[in-house]
Amino acid sequence: GYNRTGIVWEREGVVVFSHAQKRDLWHPDASTEWITDSMSDGGAQGAPLAGVSRFAWPQEGQGAAFTTIRPAETLHHHPVRDGGRQQTELYLVMQGRAGLLVIQEGTAFLHVMRAGDMALLHPGVSHQILVVDGPYEHLVAQVPSTFQYGFWFKENGPTDTAAFLGAARRLLAAGTSGVLAAAHGATLRLAGIGTVVVAPLALVFGWPTLAWLGVAADALLIASPLLGMVWYSLSRTREGFEVDGVEVVFDQRPDAEQHLYRDADIEREFGREVIMAFSPHADDVLFRMGGLANRIIKTQSHLNGGGRFILTTLVQDAMGVTDASLVHWLTGRSVAESEAQDVLRTMGMTDDRKFQLKRQMRQQEDEAAANALGLSKKGRTYYNLDLDWPPTELVPEASYRTTFQHPTPTDLEQIRDLLDARPDVTMVFLPLPDQAVEPHQHHRDASIALLRVLRETHPRVKLVFYPSTEGLRRAARQANWTYSYGKDESRALQVLVDGAYRSQNERLLAQRGFTYSQLAERTARARSAEESHRLGAQLNELAEVFLTGRLTETPTTSFGVGVGQLFDPDLWRAAWR
Repeated sequence: GYNRTGIVWEREGVVVFSHAQKRDLWHPDASTEWITDSMSDGGAQGAPLAGVSRFAWPQEGQGAAFTTIRPAETLHHHPVRDGGRQQTELYLVMQGRAGLLVIQEGTAFLHVMRAGDMALLHPGVSHQILVVDGPYEHLVAQVPSTFQYGFWFKENGPTDTAAFLGAARRLLAAGTSGVLAAAHGATLRLAGIGTVVVAPLALVFGWPTLAWLGVAADALLIASPLLGMVWYSLSRTREGFEVDGVEVVFDQRPDAEQHLYRDADIEREFGREVIMAFSPHADDVLFRMGGLANRIIKTQSHLNGGGRFILTTLVQDAMGVTDASLVHWLTGRSVAESEAQDVLRTMGMTDDRKFQLKRQMRQQEDEAAANALGLSKKGRTYYNLDLDWPPTELVPEASYRTTFQHPTPTDLEQIRDLLDARPDVTMVFLPLPDQAVEPHQHHRDASIALLRVLRETHPRVKLVFYPSTEGLRRAARQANWTYSYGKDESRALQVLVDGAYRSQNERLLAQRGFTYSQLAERTARARSAEESHRLGAQLNELAEVFLTGRLTETPTTSFGVGVGQLFDPDLWRAAWR
């Protein structure tokens, strides 16, 4: 039969459960973590497809070992079995913070999850909530639920995770995701063989060189974990982020090196770099970092030092063109948006044809802007991949709230083909993929896709992130590069933007009463005031802010932990074992 406990409302196929009223049928007096499972009554639809559990820990606490709060928690995975039966698990943090340990291909990674963060665990991936900050609460959804999966709950992993606790607590306290690597006991177990076995035998047989090599090998085996601790501790002292399995560390610069405005600054930082600036849509690079882009291009043209600036647009943006702009582009007439639909209808315009024309319009605008900057397809300094990530849930009045299709493997291959064809690229400009400062899904998806591909094609490339008009404050981050410029440079940029991206200016003017170039100038003025205050220096009237960084590499040493773990008894117990 079904378990009908916890149902508080049921109507027209919708069933609402109260977790507080849900009971375990095997132990009727006890509460249960499960809100729904394969025995829950889902009304006419039958049992729910997903089993959902909830765990809550109301106490205050920092870096608490989750096994002390929930002893049943272990490192585990959900295997693929019986020719393809599999279960996917989803973790959603509702309150507090969690350190989720994930082990894939022998590498242990701690994902720091905050309230609202979600982790999707694919079948076969070993994982465990390792440490939490309380009060803490999370939901876990299993699809399909356990009984439908075949009553094969899970398989526990063989790894002892106690050695990870110290490093995990430090990463959680810092709010930074990172690689963890527990002690490999074999390394320390081998230490001593060279001194106790090899060296005496070598001396007996009269081979002193071999004896010294045996002692040296022991010293290296013992020292390598300690050197690994020091190396990894130094590499983790910098702020950064992890997204989609790619980790980025930001550069730390003294305040005196953060302000770029002199010719010498631009020549030093960009003069000989081959730079690829990625624009999710046509116009994003010029609206968000047009001042610096224009200055770099002019500086490189005078230097002739091998530096190049390459503009690459990724996604078509027909959605960003209004019907009124399309009419203006086709006929030269200025009409209201309400009239534009009638005009297009009398022209026999189908929705599909309208979409293709708007797409073509955006491509022409983008190429015109590139040409005005001195960039071209022929010169291999301008590319437009014209990828299509269509909306799946449209919010026309606020495109940043629209949900779009994510990049496909084919899209990633196109990006990879482009980057493979440009091995000379040494620096990449791209959006900062932080939802707090980047509300548009296209921009976040573009940045994440780029990072995934760059990790394979250009792992040592210099990364420069540009934020949206929101700046960096909402993400509680500080710029480490600020480019400031004056009114004359701003006017030149405004003429270029207004002349090239007419459709965007018309749209924003109709919606908000000002143009994109005016919005860009307002934003740059606000950034200048903020950065002048932060750096304690008077900047030029306008400024653009950036975060520079690099992709990090997985440690290859036997320990991937901080120096503090030299004094961590959990780690040494694991090493002894």
